[in-house]
Amino acid sequence: MRVQIQTFTVRKRFALTISRGTTAQSTNLWVKLTHEGIEGWGEASPFSTGSKPQTTESLLAALQEVAPLPASTWQCTTGWAKKQASRCGKCGD
Repeated sequence: MRVQIQTFTVRKRFALTISRGTTAQSTNLWVKLTHEGIEGWGEASPFSTGSKPQTTESLLAALQEVAPLPASTWQCTTGWAKKQASRCGKCGD
């Protein structure tokens, strides 16, 4: 299985205001899994409901915990994701 991660920034046309604050953009993750010619895509977006806010960094760390694959299977395609993944030794680039 191969795991590829790419960060992307969503810039909202209008800032979103809810009880916890206002946000005009967020940095999310595209996740692509490939195995035996079949690929699946997913997206992870930081979201906070409690006292510990999620960040793009915490999403990447959580993803690496639930997908403990050998370093050769990880490919991080953006500078930020590559830097974060290399800290735990999972980025195969």
